Amino acid sequence: MASQTFTINESSGSNDNNNGLGAGTNSLTTVGSVTTNDNEGDTVTFTGITLTSGSGGSNANQSNPSNDPFQITSAGVIQLKAGQFLNSDIFSQYKYTATYKDNFNAASSSGTLTVNISADPAPNLTKNSSNFYIIESAVSGALVRTNSNGRSGTQADFNADETVFFQVNPTSDFSINSSSGLLSMNRNVSESIYTNNTGNQMSGSVTASNAFGTSASTTFSVNVAINNAPTPSFSNTSANINTNGARPSNTITTISFSDTESDTLDHNTFTFTNPSGQLNSVKSGDTYLIQPNQNLSGSSYAMTASIKDTHGFRTGTTTHDITIASAPLGTLTTNGTFYLIESAVSGALIRTNSNGFSGTQGDLGVTYSPQYNSAAVQSFSIFESNNTTAHQFLTASSAGALSIKSNISQSAFTSGTSLTGSAVFSDQFGNTGSGSITINIRTNNAPSVTLTPSSQTLSTEQVTSGSFICSASFSDTESDSINYNSFTFTGTHASLFSSERVGNAVLVTANTDISASKSNYTFTANIKDEHGFNTGQATHTLTVTPMVYFYKQTQGVQTMSSANAIAVLGDAGGDDIGVTTNSPIDNFKSGSIGSGSFATSGGQTTLVASQSAADLGGSTLRNFGSINLSGNGGNGHSWMILFPSSSAIGGKPNSMATSLGGSTADEYVIYNDNSIADAVETAGIHYFSVNSPIRGVSRFGMLHGVGANTETNQFYHLVPSSGSAPSSEL
Repeated sequence: MASQTFTINESSGSNDNNNGLGAGTNSLTTVGSVTTNDNEGDTVTFTGITLTSGSGGSNANQSNPSNDPFQITSAGVIQLKAGQFLNSDIFSQYKYTATYKDNFNAASSSGTLTVNISADPAPNLTKNSSNFYIIESAVSGALVRTNSNGRSGTQADFNADETVFFQVNPTSDFSINSSSGLLSMNRNVSESIYTNNTGNQMSGSVTASNAFGTSASTTFSVNVAINNAPTPSFSNTSANINTNGARPSNTITTISFSDTESDTLDHNTFTFTNPSGQLNSVKSGDTYLIQPNQNLSGSSYAMTASIKDTHGFRTGTTTHDITIASAPLGTLTTNGTFYLIESAVSGALIRTNSNGFSGTQGDLGVTYSPQYNSAAVQSFSIFESNNTTAHQFLTASSAGALSIKSNISQSAFTSGTSLTGSAVFSDQFGNTGSGSITINIRTNNAPSVTLTPSSQTLSTEQVTSGSFICSASFSDTESDSINYNSFTFTGTHASLFSSERVGNAVLVTANTDISASKSNYTFTANIKDEHGFNTGQATHTLTVTPMVYFYKQTQGVQTMSSANAIAVLGDAGGDDIGVTTNSPIDNFKSGSIGSGSFATSGGQTTLVASQSAADLGGSTLRNFGSINLSGNGGNGHSWMILFPSSSAIGGKPNSMATSLGGSTADEYVIYNDNSIADAVETAGIHYFSVNSPIRGVSRFGMLHGVGANTETNQFYHLVPSSGSAPSSEL
């Protein structure tokens, strides 16, 4: 066997707890195998090894290493015995001789077995950053960081390429996890000499020892990072940044704080300043509410807030400006154009209806733009245009409803004029504005007068004194009371009529006999309501037509002829002089025209028929109908037709002819249509004056027969002598 050399590291042996990792006893450990060369290829068996060079130690500990730590197996494997202390620094080479044999030879020895003890290498010590940091407010136990803020991020960490036991120095400042190498503080940095302001660094060293006790060391520095001041910030209460909201107890802005390190605030250090002196701060938890101590005006307000955190290294200060907007005074609105009737009295409502007395009440409103803090009008006052004198007439409710407080009626304000005023209004914040208003004065309409009928045609018999002409009824647009005492007549013929109130109507009557006329009679009825502003009127038109009467009579008919007919009737001279008393003509002159029947000195006169007519010609006489002149003991009757001799009636004969074919103006014939013969009947015409006007007429005409007539059925016609015979009906 040739000499052979083996090597084993001293750390393969036992250790005695000089490394911080605890004592350790090694187990049986293989170092290597001895090689042999047998010429016959026989199996070589080792019987032992003999120490030739040892440490001389007692194997008490690493400082007293083993003297004979190795052994060999029969197969030639060199082994480190269990529980052996090795130390290359004390003894680094063990030498042995080996005894061995094969199956055919006795034991022998040759060559040297050398076991070198190699030194245990120092651990390779590293750190996870070249720069370590700790915040200046750190307290004992705080982690040293690699993040420059010194409070967050990765913890400072030392590492080795083998299991080691870490130690740090100075232990008064630092602490290290002996197994993980994580570095932390072992003292309060806060309130020490180490601050960010001074730029101080803290220094130390770390030693790492392996199980055998081999160590490595490195130094480090820890930079002291800033503990930032809290940062005040302002958050405005937008709803109150105006003169309506910027009032005592209302918050206009809130101060809150942020702290980079999430440190607790030191509220004892809080200060708030404002140059105006009009603001207060009210603590609310960790915030401060900034509130006015008086109503703020529209302006800009500066303020400053400052505070420290619980460590108190620095003061955080923030300035802030708030501009308080001036709230609008408001803009006056209306619900329409305003009207008031000229007859209005105290308490009357202003209206939007153009009649000024009905419909929607006039109302004022106010709009606010912008509308801060739900501003709303609270009251209205109405002044004269000078804004200082209370209005003489106008008033408004707190909600803006308009009315009057004194009578407009009988004032200077009448239809066509207007009332003006100034509406002054205030909201709940005391903002006061104004706007002008105009009230248009409207007409108090006159009563409406209705005449029933409004026009008519009446005969003279119907318009005698006291006769009913028409009735007047009244209505009033405003439902005002009618002033019946104001009723009057005006117009050309007003003096002919009288009035009398009956209930709510007025009856109109003739106050004299009204004669027929070709012209109409007109009058205007006038009346006022209780206020008397305007007069209601209605005009009545009256047409009065003359009456024509058909009489028959018996006096002297037996002897009557064309020669004596007028004398028999009572006017022998035919000149309206010396009229026979109680004759037919005398009775007519005395007022019997229109009477139904009356006795004369020699007979009876009877009204056969009458009619209203404007002309004697045409069909007037025919319209009397069938005339019966029989009777009177077989003697029959003579006939008379009476008519007013006035301009109201036409076709008045000037003379009478006995046959057709004439050409004289105003000459007529009486044509008799009967069942025996249709022919011109001899007749006379006579004009006379009456003793007193009859239905307004003083002179009448009379057509008359000149003899007795006994026919029972006949029609009469008045025909111009130049005309032609009418068609026969009988």
